[in-house]
Amino acid sequence: MAEAAQADTAQRKGLVAIIIGNYNGMSFSYKGIPILERCIKNLLKTDYPNYRIVLSDLSSDESAAYVRKKYPRIDIVKSSGESFCAESNNDAIKYCLKHMNPDYIVRIDNDIIITDRKWLAKMVAEAEKDPTIGVESCKLLYPDGKIQHAGITLGVIPKTRGRGEIDDGRYDSVEDIGAIIGAMFFVSRSALEKTGLIDENLLGLEDIDYCYEARKHGFRVVYNGSAYAMHLEGFTTSNSKIKSRMDKRFYARLEGYSYLVIKQYGPLMKCISIPVWLLRTVFMIKQKDRKRSMLGVRLRPDAFSKFRLGLKALRHAYILYNMRKKRFTESKMKRLRRIGF
Repeated sequence: MAEAAQADTAQRKGLVAIIIGNYNGMSFSYKGIPILERCIKNLLKTDYPNYRIVLSDLSSDESAAYVRKKYPRIDIVKSSGESFCAESNNDAIKYCLKHMNPDYIVRIDNDIIITDRKWLAKMVAEAEKDPTIGVESCKLLYPDGKIQHAGITLGVIPKTRGRGEIDDGRYDSVEDIGAIIGAMFFVSRSALEKTGLIDENLLGLEDIDYCYEARKHGFRVVYNGSAYAMHLEGFTTSNSKIKSRMDKRFYARLEGYSYLVIKQYGPLMKCISIPVWLLRTVFMIKQKDRKRSMLGVRLRPDAFSKFRLGLKALRHAYILYNMRKKRFTESKMKRLRRIGF
């Protein structure tokens, strides 16, 4: 009877689909263990009765083969798109909605290490208090224990709150926040159904864009500081084996930010944000202890080429957004081409 009651309780708990976004997670190690292996091992220690795991795999290494052999109960969704793109996340989300019918979906990076066994229970419990909570995330820490993420505040340039600060308890609260990070992105099914999938025109800023969209559809964006995890942050992207991708990512991020500003910001904020962002392509802000603040500014060695890239990204984002909204006729596109826009 007791076992039957426990099983019934587990079934009543909201089903959570956990998507691990993976790029070559078996090729890069942290303390001698591949980051994907470490991620999954710690994730399986989660103290929550009703969840399933999906690997969203963009790898060229043996990640999928490893998971298929070692963890046959983990579903694998292979993507053929560019690495780190929203398209692969959308493919995994659609798979979960079709095959699992979850109440919630959590998307995590492959360099997330679960250190709080109750993390998921805490996040689900908070979401179930209020059906208008559509997006949620938790506190993320660096390996040295300092804060990496305690929510994102919105403004001219979105800023990660608490970055590099000592975890002294000031960010342990549960509160509404401007946006949350995509490395640990919890979203309700109702929010997905009304807000839709992730916009694939942004790189590295789709998490912020989605928070804007969720709020437009009447959902709250919540930072839950009672739950926490470790985040190695950009572990694969900073590895020397893929340094050749960095210029491409730099441009794509410029275009993504330009697209975000055009799509989500009001007229005044556009006038302020775009010049500030272009200046950031020319000047470099030194960062100490990984805390992003004005501790020193210097001219980039390739400032001119970066500024040209910024202008090109802004131009492309403007065209892309207006084409998507069907505001540009073919004749207008021809006029823009003639003037070199």
